[in-house]
Amino acid sequence: ADQVDQIDGKFDVVIINSVIHCFPGLNYLRDVIRKIIDNCSNYATLFLGDLMDQDLKYELVKSFQDFKQQNQEKKCRTKTDWSRELFVSRHFLEDLQVDFPFISEIKFSNKIHTIENELTLFRYDAMLVIDKTKKTSRQSKHKDQHSLKDLQPYSESNLELKSSISHLAYVLFTSGTTGRPKGVMVEHRTLWKYINWAVEAYFHDTQEKPCFPFYSPLTFDLTVTSIFCPLLTGSYLRVFGGEFDDVLEGLIQYQDCNILKLTPTHLSMLLENNQPLKSIRKYILGGEALYSAAINSLHDLYETQVQIYNEYGPTEATVGCIVYENYENFLTEGIIPIGNPMTHVKIHLLNEALKPVPIGGVGEICIAGDCLARGYLNNKDMTSEKFVNDPFSQLTKMYKTGDLGRILPNGVIEYLGRNDRQVKIKGYRIELNEIESKLCKYPSINHSAVAVKEDTRGKVICAYYCGEPSLTSHDLKEFLQKELPEYMVPSYFIRMDEIPLSTNGKIDYLRLPDPFLERERKNCILARNENEKALVHLWANVLGLPQEDISIEDDFFDLGGDSIIAMRLLPKLSDLGMKLSIKEIFQYRTISAITHYAKNNSHHPTQVISQKPVSGNFELTPIQKWFFEIEMPHPEFFNMANLFRVSYDVDEDLLEEAFIGCIVHHDILRASFRFDGESLKQACLPPEEMTFKLLKQSLVGLDPNQQFLRMHAISDEVHGSFDLQRPPLVKAVLIDLGDNQKRLLIVVHHLVFDGVSWRYLVEDIESLYHSKLNTKLPLKTDSFKNWSETLANVAVKNELEMDYWLKIAPLKLQLIVENPGSKFLVSDYIQELVIINSNLKEKLFASVSKELNLNEILLSALFMSLSDEFNVDNLLINHEGHGRFGLNNVDVSRTIGWFTSIYPLLLTKQATVKQTLQFVCHALRSVNTIDLNYGIGRYLQKQPELQKIRPEVLFNYFGRVGADLLNNKKSLLTDCEQLNALTSHTLNKMPHSLEINAIATEEHVQVSFMYDAKSYSHDTMTKLLQKFPEKIEVILENISQQRDQA
Repeated sequence: ADQVDQIDGKFDVVIINSVIHCFPGLNYLRDVIRKIIDNCSNYATLFLGDLMDQDLKYELVKSFQDFKQQNQEKKCRTKTDWSRELFVSRHFLEDLQVDFPFISEIKFSNKIHTIENELTLFRYDAMLVIDKTKKTSRQSKHKDQHSLKDLQPYSESNLELKSSISHLAYVLFTSGTTGRPKGVMVEHRTLWKYINWAVEAYFHDTQEKPCFPFYSPLTFDLTVTSIFCPLLTGSYLRVFGGEFDDVLEGLIQYQDCNILKLTPTHLSMLLENNQPLKSIRKYILGGEALYSAAINSLHDLYETQVQIYNEYGPTEATVGCIVYENYENFLTEGIIPIGNPMTHVKIHLLNEALKPVPIGGVGEICIAGDCLARGYLNNKDMTSEKFVNDPFSQLTKMYKTGDLGRILPNGVIEYLGRNDRQVKIKGYRIELNEIESKLCKYPSINHSAVAVKEDTRGKVICAYYCGEPSLTSHDLKEFLQKELPEYMVPSYFIRMDEIPLSTNGKIDYLRLPDPFLERERKNCILARNENEKALVHLWANVLGLPQEDISIEDDFFDLGGDSIIAMRLLPKLSDLGMKLSIKEIFQYRTISAITHYAKNNSHHPTQVISQKPVSGNFELTPIQKWFFEIEMPHPEFFNMANLFRVSYDVDEDLLEEAFIGCIVHHDILRASFRFDGESLKQACLPPEEMTFKLLKQSLVGLDPNQQFLRMHAISDEVHGSFDLQRPPLVKAVLIDLGDNQKRLLIVVHHLVFDGVSWRYLVEDIESLYHSKLNTKLPLKTDSFKNWSETLANVAVKNELEMDYWLKIAPLKLQLIVENPGSKFLVSDYIQELVIINSNLKEKLFASVSKELNLNEILLSALFMSLSDEFNVDNLLINHEGHGRFGLNNVDVSRTIGWFTSIYPLLLTKQATVKQTLQFVCHALRSVNTIDLNYGIGRYLQKQPELQKIRPEVLFNYFGRVGADLLNNKKSLLTDCEQLNALTSHTLNKMPHSLEINAIATEEHVQVSFMYDAKSYSHDTMTKLLQKFPEKIEVILENISQQRDQA
C-alpha cells in the first residue's frame, strides 16, 4: 500500500478494503493516506472498509474470552490475542483533517448486517472526501501522535532533575469499575505522608523492621506499601513470581517476611491451604470488602495472636486513607468495618446534595486531606467531576469515591460497596454487595461473588461461591430467602473451585462464567410421572433451558414461550398422546395443567388425521385471495428464501431424495394455481405426477467477490423461474464454492409457505438425510386443503363476530403519505433496519410479563412514533399474525402452508404513555382470538363494508426466534450470511406504503422499515427511525416507574 504513489495517473476513487488491520501501524496508514491525497485528482473519494474499531477493542477481546470460557469442553480454537492487528479509532481519522486539510469531509458507517459476529459488531467503514480546491478549518486534534523521529533532535544525556514534594511520584493507571483506564497522578507529598503513617501505624509497637513480600503488579498500589515501607526504614523486601499459590509456598520456605498485604480474595486462597504462615505476624487487607468469616478463620489458624488490619483507600487517595485494626475473633457476622481515617485524612459521608448523612445513614464516602492525587492525566473533565471543592473547607479539594458507607454508633465506618454495583432488574433496585454479604454469612462458604448475567429471560442475578461440595443450590436459596426479599434471591448458584481474579487480586466480575451450569428455581416441583417428565424434556428443548430449570408449575409463557414456540409443542404433544390446540396451550399454561387436562379428556374421541397424500382442487384461503387482489404483474416472483451453510461433505443424491420425501409429506408444496372459468383454483398434484431436481452450481476457482456476485445472480434466476401452474413450488440449489465449502439456497413460493414453515421443512430434510430415508416423519397435522375447506364452511354459516371492523369501516382518516399517487412498485421501496441490542434490548426483554408482551410494546412504540412524526391522532395499521389458531378443532400446528392472518387495528392517540399501552393492548386482545374473522368476511364472504378498509401501514412481529435447530452439532444445514436478494419482482406492487417487520433473537431485536421512497421523503423516514427506539425507552421507563410504585 505504501507504494501507491508509484502508480501513474491521478485517482478519482481509491478503495482500501479489509486489509488495514494488517498494516504495521497508524503512522504507516497515515503515510499511505498522504500519498493517496498527493496523487489524486482535485475531487476524489477514499473508502476505508472493514476498519477494526479501537474504541470497541476491549469488547471484542472480551467476547472471544467469554466464548472460550463457555466452550472449554468443546476445545474450540479461539483467537484471544489481538495485539498484532491494527485498530483504528474514528478520532484518528478525524484528526487527519488537521494534517491533510484537503480532506473536506469524513463519513462513518457501521457494518450493515443480518448476522452479528466479530466481522460486523466491531468494525466500521469510513469515507474520506477530498477537495483540493479548498482547505478545512479544523485546527485541533483529539489526540497528538508522535513517532521515534520526533525524539531525534533531543540529547541522549541524562537530565538534571530536582524533585520537590509537589512533583509527581508516579502515574498509576486504573480502570476501577468503569473498564476505561485513568492515569492517577500521585505527588511525592501525599506518598511521603502515607508511607510515614504506614511505618508508624504498623510497626509502632516493635523494634522489628518491616519485611514485605513483593508479588503483586507494579500497577496495583497495594505494591506501594510493600516496596517503600521496608526500603525507607533500611530493611529489604523479598521478590516472588508466579501465581499466588507459588507466593504462599515461598513464604513457608523462606520465613523472613513478617508482614503481608493482600486482598480478601487472596486471603480466601490462603485459608484453603489451611496452613499458617508462621513468620507473618501482621496482615493488611485491602482492595475489596472483608467479611468476618474470613477473619475468624485466619485467627483460628494461629495458636498465638496475629494483628489484622482492614485498610481502605482508592488509588486517588494514595494507597490508603481509612484503617481498622482487629485483634480477636469477630463475634458479629457480615462485613468488617473499614475503621477510622488515617491521621492526615478527613472523611465525609454525604448524600447526593453533598450534605452529611446521620449516623447509620448510607452515604457516599468522600475523602479530603493530605492524601489526594493531583487528578487524572490529560483528563480535565474527569478530574473536575471527581475532585470537587471541599464544601467544608474553602481551600481544599475533596474526592468523590463512588463507594457507599455508613458511620456505626461506635464511630467507625462500614463499607457497603460501590454505588455502581447497584442494578435494576424487573423494576427493582438491587445492591449486589448486600447479597454477597448475606451469602458469606453461610457457615461453609469461604468466598463468594454476585453478578448480573443474562439468560433467555433477560437479566438475572447469579451467585458464585467457593464452599463444600455437598452444599446445594437449594440450601443456599432457602438460606437467602430468610435474609433477603424474594426479588434479591439469585436465580443461579454456581459452585467454583476458585473465583477468577484480576492481576491486582480483586474479583474479576467479567470473567465469571455465564450461568448455564445449574439453576434450582423457587418452589421447583419435579416431574412426578412419565408424562410430566416427557413434557419437562419437551419444554427444555423448545425453550432452550436446562431440564432442572423447569418446574411442573412454571408458566410456559413466563419462561419465554410465545404463540409461535407453542405451535412447535403441538405435534410433539400429539406424539405423546396429548391432543391440544393452540388456544388450549394458552388456557393450560403449566405442565401439571396440561397433563391433567389431557388425562381427563383422553376418553373423548379425537378425529384421526389421514396420513395419505392429499390431492385435488380446493378454494383459495383469505390470505391467498389477498395476494391475488394486489394484481401483481409477476405473481410467480413472490417468494421466501434462505441460504444455508452445508456443514460437511454432502451426498447430493441423498439430499435430493430428502427434498422429494418432504414434498411428498407436505402436500401443499405440490400445489398449482390455475383459472377454472373465471375463478382461480389451487390443486395438489399426486406425488407420482411430480418431479423435483436438486440444482447444482459450481463457483470453484472464482474469487470471493465474484462468488458473491454470482450467487446473487443464481438467486435472481431461481426466484424468477417459478411457474404457478407447474409444481412443486419449491426449488433448491447446491452451490460449490471450493475448499469443501458449499451453500444450499432454498426458495419457496410464498403462496404455499410462511415463516413458521421453515422449521418443519428444515427439520424434515435433516431427519430424512441423517436416517438415509429410513425414518418416519412426524405425523401430519390437518392438511392445508382441509384448512381451506374449513374456512369456506365457516364463511357459509355467516356466524362471525365482525363488530370491531364494521365500526371502523366508515371512518375517513387522515393519510400519512406525504406524496400521494405512487404506484407502490417494489423497485421504489427502501429498507432500513433498526437494531435494538445491548442495554435497551435487556430492558425490553425484562419488561415482558403476563400483563404485557413484546408485540404490544413494539406496536405501541411504533404508533407513538408515527403519531408524532405525521401529526395524526388516529391511524389504521394492518396487524399480521401467524394465523394458526385452531378453528373448529382443525390442527395445523405442523402443517406447511401460508396461514398468515392480516387484520386492521384502529389506534387512537392517548394523553399518557400508560394510557397508550392500555389502548394498544386492549385493541390487540379484543380481536386476537377472532383475527381470522376479518379475512373470512372480506375475502370469502366479500362483505362490501370491510373492503373499504385500506390501511397504509403494516406491522408484523415474527416472535422470539432461537437458533437451536441450526446450531445442533449434527446439523447438515447451519446459519450463514444471507444474500439480501429481492424476493419479489421489481414491477410487482406492494400492498402498503410502509411495512414494519420485527423479530427478536437472543442477541437483539431487529426491526425492518420498508417504505415507498416516492410516498415518503428520506428526511421524514430518518426522523421516524430515530424516534422509534426513543419511544421504546419512554415506554420502558414508564413500565419501570409503574413497577416501582407497585
